[in-house]
Amino acid sequence: MRKEIYFLLFMFLLCFTSFAQETQDYLVDDFNLAPDNSAYYPMHSWRGYTAFGKGCDFRLSLEPEGSEFARSLAFQAKKLSAQNNWAYFGTKVDSDLWRDATALRFWMKGAGEVIIRLRYDSARYASDDTSWDYKISLTSQWREYTIPFADFTKKYSGQRGPDMSAVKVLLFVLEDNGAKNYLDDLKLVMPTAAFYKHQVKRYEETLELFKRDLDYLAGRRFDAQGFEKSLEKLRQSIDQLYVAPGSEKQKQIDEVMAGLQREINIARRAIVLQTRASFITERIAFIEAAKAGSFAEEKAALAKAKQLVEDCQKAPLNKISRCGAELASLENEVETAYQKTLQPWAALGIRPYVKEGEIYLYPGKPFHVYGTNDFAAIYKDDSSGARQSVEADYRHMAELGYKVIRVPFGYEPLE
Repeated sequence: MRKEIYFLLFMFLLCFTSFAQETQDYLVDDFNLAPDNSAYYPMHSWRGYTAFGKGCDFRLSLEPEGSEFARSLAFQAKKLSAQNNWAYFGTKVDSDLWRDATALRFWMKGAGEVIIRLRYDSARYASDDTSWDYKISLTSQWREYTIPFADFTKKYSGQRGPDMSAVKVLLFVLEDNGAKNYLDDLKLVMPTAAFYKHQVKRYEETLELFKRDLDYLAGRRFDAQGFEKSLEKLRQSIDQLYVAPGSEKQKQIDEVMAGLQREINIARRAIVLQTRASFITERIAFIEAAKAGSFAEEKAALAKAKQLVEDCQKAPLNKISRCGAELASLENEVETAYQKTLQPWAALGIRPYVKEGEIYLYPGKPFHVYGTNDFAAIYKDDSSGARQSVEADYRHMAELGYKVIRVPFGYEPLE
């Protein structure tokens, strides 16, 4: 009996050790657009550490790659003069995440050489005294690179192996070669146990955003009762993944999250349709009052849009996806109605004006502006610092009544 116990204990330790030594790829950025929101991609996270010499013209952009929403990050440095023709770009990294990784993995293609740089100092124009470099040569075809962090060399001293808990910034440094280079599918290689720990953390952050969306939609009179139950089940699945990691369980969570995100996006589109239909209805009323046009079919489409939104609000939020097809059709009809109003509205010559200190878009329609500054960061509730702002934050600002957001930017990256 004792031998059997020892044997079982040995097998448990053997399996545990094997599990701990396996690695997984943790996705940092695939640069793809979201199918439900193809206009949005947080490029500012990569432009935050962009710099280039006066003798260099540098461009950073998203390029189509393979499918409708697939993108890769394109970067190009062109020589303008004989001096200072260097450039780099990069992003701030999460030290708590990167400290658990053993290597950096990504795909690249292009020409010439690129230096991958890790830096301790998070200042935008920090000195290179805390930089660790690894140089690669690019090929004209896509190639996957896997670079162990132990192989990075400290600039000026030649010491190898940075302290990953101290790394704050990832940079890609290049010199002029005129070629357009591409980066895609940036990942961290880490032990399986660490991978699931961070994957659970990512799921928990997404779950908090879902809850914020739920509060927002409930405030817009959507039926959130069934959705709340879905979120609770998702919470239980995430807790189970933390206790008993597994790729199949992770796949199930990904599918559930994708479904919930689709339902949230449909509700948000319904809100936009409602706002747009209301605005166009007011515009048509002015045009018809001036006998400058007739819009019988368009008014019928706007009425259908209003009814559909009311139906969406009454339907359980976790089953709202059945409204998706009709919503898409009415979005097109409402856009057609808007296009028909453009010419007669312009002919009326109605312009915004100021009266008694108030701005009016047109008679009887005052324009009140409530807003804030945006620095692409939101301070955390637990006072532990700031995180990058996401789309849900701006929706929350809109729910608070904000009408505009001032977005500061530098002219240099736009030139």
